[in-house]
Amino acid sequence: AFACTILNSIPEHISVLDKDGFIVTVNDPWKRFASANGAVELADGSVGLNYRDFCRAAAGRPNGEEAAAAWTGIEAVLAGRLQRFTLDYPCDSPDEKRWFCMTVDPIQPPGQGVIVAHQNVTDRKRAELELRSGREDLLQAQRIAQLGSWRWTLATGHVVWSEEQYRIFGVVPGEFEPGYSRFLEAVHPEDRAAVIDCVEEALAGQREISRLEYRIVRPSGEIRHVRADASALRDSQGANVELVDGLRAEQIGADRQMPPVLLARPDRHDRAIV
Repeated sequence: AFACTILNSIPEHISVLDKDGFIVTVNDPWKRFASANGAVELADGSVGLNYRDFCRAAAGRPNGEEAAAAWTGIEAVLAGRLQRFTLDYPCDSPDEKRWFCMTVDPIQPPGQGVIVAHQNVTDRKRAELELRSGREDLLQAQRIAQLGSWRWTLATGHVVWSEEQYRIFGVVPGEFEPGYSRFLEAVHPEDRAAVIDCVEEALAGQREISRLEYRIVRPSGEIRHVRADASALRDSQGANVELVDGLRAEQIGADRQMPPVLLARPDRHDRAIV
């Protein structure tokens, strides 16, 4: 009785399966969910049924692929091939789109069966979809504006480029590892020393990088003019943590001279790339 009280106090919809996949018991939230979603017969008659049959029955319905994947995961945990299985799946009601997360854990000691729990994760999935949509909108805006961006974490040296940043530099994500030294290699040799100066002054807190124009050389040999704006992010003690940059590809006529601040100085041509 005490075990049933604990099981019924858990908000997730739980069913306990024996080693052959037959349902031994379900908790009250499972029953309430079944009743509220038009499956009254499952609310009162789930015990003794095989979970595999549920999944097979759903194979021809919408989201049937998830049902097949669910049984595959349950079977793997029952057989000891997996320690745990999780699956996010859609389960819409007539009034709203919903998502649930199914987790399957073995009863201890192993070989006795599994516990299957279903948790409503609709809020999380909606947030993920909104975030993904916002990211896609940002990528589309960057493509239209030919505006790239990158973030350099100073403590680790880790650099992240946006998709448009790769396109501007003419390289492919996965084939090109972004980093400060690789960035400098792409900067036109005549502009490189001045770019290094600007970055170092920004990191030292002496200036913000604003409308910095310089040239890059793509792997094809094509020279592109770009304009950058960057700022250093600092922690509570005022120490630099990251350098964040926005980079725009500019269509500049061949007869246009680069700004004097970016003309390389002969005494800096031999400066090492770090």
